[in-house]
Amino acid sequence: LGTLRPGETEHFQTGLDTRNNPGYNIRVGPADKVVCYVQVKGTQDPHARFFVSEGERRFSEAHQGEYLLVVVHNINLERGSHGAILHTGDLRAGFSLEPTQWFGAVLRPES
Repeated sequence: LGTLRPGETEHFQTGLDTRNNPGYNIRVGPADKVVCYVQVKGTQDPHARFFVSEGERRFSEAHQGEYLLVVVHNINLERGSHGAILHTGDLRAGFSLEPTQWFGAVLRPES
């Protein structure tokens, strides 16, 4: 996957999809059939901790046969170094997931 670029290759079409964060960053495969959905996370943390939305988690579950998570961690820009972890399938298998955010809505004052 590292050699694919957005556009056409001999057998695959790749594309970045950032509209409304559908649960992945990169779609790989011919135009008529997805081979892989790739989600990329990056952090300077050496322990590969990252945020994931509920939509991303659900997407990994629904598309576990075609889902790849790439966690680039321990990023050091001065040294130009990093580590990477690849995970295929449902995020619930292989990760400790904890909810960390609340949804808030403004209450309308009563008249």
